[in-house]
Amino acid sequence: MAQRIGVISDTHIAGEPGELFAPLARLWGEIDLILHAGDVTSSLVIAALERIAPTTVVAGNMDGAVGAATWPRTAVVSLGHFSIGLTHGDLRPMPDMRSLPRWRSSGRFDTAALHAYLRSQFPPVDAIVFGHTHRPHNVMDKGILFFNPGAFAKGYGHEAFRVAGVLTLDAHGIHGEHIRWQD
Repeated sequence: MAQRIGVISDTHIAGEPGELFAPLARLWGEIDLILHAGDVTSSLVIAALERIAPTTVVAGNMDGAVGAATWPRTAVVSLGHFSIGLTHGDLRPMPDMRSLPRWRSSGRFDTAALHAYLRSQFPPVDAIVFGHTHRPHNVMDKGILFFNPGAFAKGYGHEAFRVAGVLTLDAHGIHGEHIRWQD
């Protein structure tokens, strides 16, 4: 039986989200779990998401000391025989490097370097969910799905609408899709 996982990142909501997630809940439909890839900025966001489905969250660079004390920086979620790494993805040095990886230069992304950096943050996993870039990303690379749902917060990202995602876990593997909508 397939599992559906709602994926969200970079909400950047300072207080009570109110009904902000209602359209997303309708678009997600029936989901088993929510993964939030950081930059939550308010625990009220997680409380609102928990009303939709159980939620696993990691801290992002904008979550401050309270977020860092509340949520881990990375997590590995096991669902059946699949494992998913969850991180915000904001440039911590790779274990074998003295400096930060160079996956972004001249405004362009070096996808191979980004994937190598993310891969270095986890034991072997089937997928890595990350945020931080505010750009939707859905790429299978060397047997690992790299998935960034994009920024939920409008005005922070590169699009004029909200973006989130869904992962489907089934007998064929893990597959991601993006959901876009306007308020």
